[in-house]
Amino acid sequence: MSVDPAIEKIVTETIEGEEEGIPMWSWFAIAGVVLVVLIIIALIIALVLCSRKKKDLAQPLLKPKIK
Repeated sequence: MSVDPAIEKIVTETIEGEEEGIPMWSWFAIAGVVLVVLIIIALIIALVLCSRKKKDLAQPLLKPKIK
């Protein structure tokens, strides 16, 4: 019984663990880094908003440029 060479190659690569593309663990690492960056940005924004004085709360964070 002969096996098609293309099928044999796919089976051999799958058994040996040679996969093309990015491994699954790296996707989790990328997602973790993105999550940490988003949390840090949210904490910085919260810190800026909470550190403003009461009288400054009526003023906008960014003053509009008057021409």
